[in-house]
Amino acid sequence: MHMVLFALLGGMLSFAGCGEPSSANVFVGHYPVMISSAGLSDPDLLTITEGSGDALLLSFDAGITAMVGDAGLRATRGEDGGLSIGKQTVQIDHSTGSVQGTVTGSGTVNGSALTVTLHFLGADGTKTDYQITGTRDLSSGS
Repeated sequence: MHMVLFALLGGMLSFAGCGEPSSANVFVGHYPVMISSAGLSDPDLLTITEGSGDALLLSFDAGITAMVGDAGLRATRGEDGGLSIGKQTVQIDHSTGSVQGTVTGSGTVNGSALTVTLHFLGADGTKTDYQITGTRDLSSGS
């Protein structure tokens, strides 16, 4: 009898939507960020939205544009506030210049603080790292 009651209660809680929130919620929101490279920094606004499964989409107002699909950088959320960015083609417009090539990267969200490193590789073999730092804008409701 007790087993049936516990099973029913567990099912009701699941049905009611109770339980753990999506771990993607750690990332989702708007982040005023600084994109830094070679001693130069540019302000930008980064919006992170949740996709299906472990997918995240990182969209910048200016500065970094995905060349495929033009929707933003695709990332995968990991454990403990980590995210990874697989190889994809981008255009980066920064104080250091405008470049096209591929990026990979990784980052973390700790509380509301975001840190991402992008590893850029140009068609000519030029390698540049971009540091993206910011804090989630809690006033936007995200």
